[in-house]
Amino acid sequence: MVDNTRFETKCIENIRSSVICRATITHFDTHNGWWYKACPSCYKQLRTISHTDRLVCPKHNTKDQAPFPWFSVGLILEDASNETNAMIIVKAAVHLLGISYCHLVVEKGFTSQEEFPDAILRVRGQYKLYESNC
Repeated sequence: MVDNTRFETKCIENIRSSVICRATITHFDTHNGWWYKACPSCYKQLRTISHTDRLVCPKHNTKDQAPFPWFSVGLILEDASNETNAMIIVKAAVHLLGISYCHLVVEKGFTSQEEFPDAILRVRGQYKLYESNC
């Protein structure tokens, strides 16, 4: 278990409960995959209806939704003093990876939610600036 309260960083900026720090991704949390099938209206994760392959939005209760791929990447960030769990979604993931989730899922055919493509794995070990909302 990672102790988030002790994640001390060399902060560059602290504005309105937002901290920017220089850290590296040590590894990815593959437990929840790197993308999920989202509702195209609200981006909530679609759920499978029991004993069927049909998808439903939990917010709209709309059945047979056409899924929209949505980035949600769990990772472990580490700086010189400690490590913490983090989650990056959509715009932050596109900015970090330099490639869109639609490109990876739809055009490149990476449909496995558990297997991370090289385009994601290549950023491991690179020091970058990360912003965290406290």
